[in-house]
Amino acid sequence: MDKKKEERSSLRAKQAALRAKKKKEGEEKRREEQEEEEKRKAEEARRAAEEEHKKKEEEAESQKRAAAEKQKSAAAEEEEKKKLDEAADYRAVLKKKEAAKTEEKKEEQKRKRAEEEEKHKQKEAEEEEKRAEEAKRKEEEERERAEEEARRRAEEEAAKQKEAEEEERRQAEKKKKKKKKK
Repeated sequence: MDKKKEERSSLRAKQAALRAKKKKEGEEKRREEQEEEEKRKAEEARRAAEEEHKKKEEEAESQKRAAAEKQKSAAAEEEEKKKLDEAADYRAVLKKKEAAKTEEKKEEQKRKRAEEEEKHKQKEAEEEEKRAEEAKRKEEEERERAEEEARRRAEEEAAKQKEAEEEERRQAEKKKKKKKKK
């Protein structure tokens, strides 16, 4: 009887020990699972935080890039405006230069025309002078010819007169001789 009691008692003790062991194992398993779950959740939270951080970093980087792009664009716009202004200034300078050149050409043409007119007037004056000199020379020649002609006539006249006087003298001589003969 005692032996059976002992066996029962021993069996109960074994079962209790087994139950306790199973319970302990179950608790350990639950604890491990819980730890695993907590680890998993912590990992997920860490990953989510990392993702969030990465996202924020990317967003900041994107904003930075956009700002840089905007700045670059503004600078490019400013540069373009500057170039256009410079080009406009350059065109204005060119226009002024062109206008100055045109004015210079006009002045040059005016000067050349004045020179040509002056030359023409001078030439006309010279030709007029030549004509006047030619007329004076012809007049002088004509006067000299007339004087020569008058002198020649006067000489001829004087010679005729002398001839006539000589003739008259001869006639008178003849008459004298005839009177003497008588």
